[in-house]
Amino acid sequence: MFQRETFSLAEGFQKVWPYILGLFVMVVLLIAYRVSSRKMKSYLLKRAHKPEIVQNFLFIWRYVWWGLIVLFAVISFSGSLATLGISAAFLGMMLGWSLQAPVTGIAAWLMIILKRPFKLGDRVIISGIVGDVMDITLTHIVLNQVGGTIGGEERSGRGVLIPNAILFQQIIHNYTYESKYILDEVPVLITHESDLEEAERILLDAAHRVTSEIIQTTGHAPFVRAEFTDHGIRVILRYYTLATDRQRISSEIVRAVFREFKANPRVEFCYPHTEVLHRPKGDGQIWYGGNRMEAKGMLCEERRPWGGFRVLEEGPAYKVKVIWVNPRARLSYQKHSRRWEHWVIVEGRAKVTLDGKELVLDRGESVDVLLGVAHRIENVGEGVLKFIEVQRGDYLGEDDIVRLEDDYGRVDHVPGVSAHEG
Repeated sequence: MFQRETFSLAEGFQKVWPYILGLFVMVVLLIAYRVSSRKMKSYLLKRAHKPEIVQNFLFIWRYVWWGLIVLFAVISFSGSLATLGISAAFLGMMLGWSLQAPVTGIAAWLMIILKRPFKLGDRVIISGIVGDVMDITLTHIVLNQVGGTIGGEERSGRGVLIPNAILFQQIIHNYTYESKYILDEVPVLITHESDLEEAERILLDAAHRVTSEIIQTTGHAPFVRAEFTDHGIRVILRYYTLATDRQRISSEIVRAVFREFKANPRVEFCYPHTEVLHRPKGDGQIWYGGNRMEAKGMLCEERRPWGGFRVLEEGPAYKVKVIWVNPRARLSYQKHSRRWEHWVIVEGRAKVTLDGKELVLDRGESVDVLLGVAHRIENVGEGVLKFIEVQRGDYLGEDDIVRLEDDYGRVDHVPGVSAHEG
């Protein structure tokens, strides 16, 4: 009798067990949903960039949970824990495979909320694209592209949508991660003959003028580094700048430095350029002061006691030279019978003598030396005198010269030496 009642009780329990298991699973899942939703909402609202994005996430979160609750409740009514476990594993596998991209995107959004690698307004590089973060949605990052259609780092106005799912596979660069200021530089190449200390002063003054407010805010003053190159000295100005205003600030510094360099005779830009060199005909020998000297292949310039010269251009009836004269030095007092000359002062101050009459010329001024007029030019400035000489005539040979006076004792004609070569 007792055995029969026990068997009946067990048989009755087996009939209600599926319902008990289903209700238990539903209650557990409902409690888990309520607790996790409350915690998730509170945390996300504190860290999310936009409240409406949190609401969208919670909307998806709610329907996913309710779908799982209903599905597991139905499976639980089978009464088998083994079936419940296998079904849960199979369902998780299918959902992970079919919803891989959306799930990864939402997971990446959660990573942005939790880790804060960037926020709205930050300038970032994602997947090789530079831009300012305009929006962070559940599925995409919206950037206002920097560059792209233009060179440099200024907003192009072109929007770029980057899927959140790729964030787990990309290196993210954030210009403004801890501060809105970054270190930038302006490199300048100057000649070896330039005054390095003067160049550094000009660079630092320009940076202080342009970035004075940034210096006060950050406490970081501009500084200079220098290094040797094959052609000159590379002087590098480094300073802190606004990451989102980098292009404008560097442009203002470049303008200020360029103006100062152009007006300062102690500093000279070094730049790649080509010089046309003249190879002398004949045996490759040069006469100077009665002594023969080797031309050494290509002749680029001639040095003289008073300075030197270089032939820039030469034709059948003309010749163009650039001539430089050392301070307090002068050329011989001479004249020509078959050519006239035109002098243009490009640097320094000159005293010109024409048939005994003297006049002073400054940079940009010019004078004509007519046929047969005795002439001389003297450097009366503190720096090097430089001028352009244009010769015109039916004969421009070096033997068309008569020296009347010469500081170096060369009054008699010397073959192969011109008016400004001796």
